[in-house]
Amino acid sequence: QREARSQARILELEETVDELEGKLRAESSSRHELALQIRKLKASLAEQEHLRASAEGVVAEVRQQEGMRQEGWDRVRKELTARSNLLAEEKRDLCEELESLRDSKRRSEEDYDAKLSALRKSQ
Repeated sequence: QREARSQARILELEETVDELEGKLRAESSSRHELALQIRKLKASLAEQEHLRASAEGVVAEVRQQEGMRQEGWDRVRKELTARSNLLAEEKRDLCEELESLRDSKRRSEEDYDAKLSALRKSQ
């Protein structure tokens, strides 16, 4: 009877291990997805930075064209400033989203570490 209980406990622990391993695989997949999202955000951030730099370059070019009529000059400058501000806002938003993803990843890793520690203690 003791052996039967031991065997049942072993089966129960094996099921628990299988279940935890499945959860760990899911966590690993989730971390991989977060890493992909971070890479995509970094690429998007680089693109936005390039666009902002391009907009600033256009502003510098326009400033060099003294022969332009004043009314047209004001209109172009306002538009470029608005674009630059928009890009700066988008950059800020992307940085915040990146930080949020990093926090999420950190929490996921902490949860993973806690589950792994619990699994090790139970064995």
